[in-house]
Amino acid sequence: MKKEKKAMINIKSAHFTPNENYIKNMSIIDAFAPANFDAVDAQRIDIDYEGVLFVNDGRLTVKYDESELTGMVGAVTEISFALDEPGIVMMNRSGAVRGSLCFEMGSRIDCVQDTGDMILSFVVDTEALQNELSEDGGELKIAYCMEFRGSPVQRSLMHITVSAS
Repeated sequence: MKKEKKAMINIKSAHFTPNENYIKNMSIIDAFAPANFDAVDAQRIDIDYEGVLFVNDGRLTVKYDESELTGMVGAVTEISFALDEPGIVMMNRSGAVRGSLCFEMGSRIDCVQDTGDMILSFVVDTEALQNELSEDGGELKIAYCMEFRGSPVQRSLMHITVSAS
């Protein structure tokens, strides 16, 4: 049975094109250390959302409405995983922007997103994933690459903190 808890969700992310100074095999702890995270020349996002957190049929889900800051107004994002497989995390969007991303450490997964103007097809290559989310909140850290055909690889670091009430 689904019992929703109100949640405060903070998402910090950095998106950048890697150069020779980027250490691909850096541990997730090192990648998210302030000195390394802040040193990357990147497009940064630091947004707070009000949303919900719930467990249903063995899946934990964090759900929130996107904001103007992401350019995805009218979209709803759900981040979820099976409680017995916390190393496979899904990010699904519905509404104005639709699509799914799947993060699994060491896996390259084909993903699709419909922006309303065009359909984007890309590969997500998860380099590191640390999932400490529970029905009480917690943190999720993901380091991944997005590969769009004909474009340079885009690397991203995403740190999600959830506080449930």
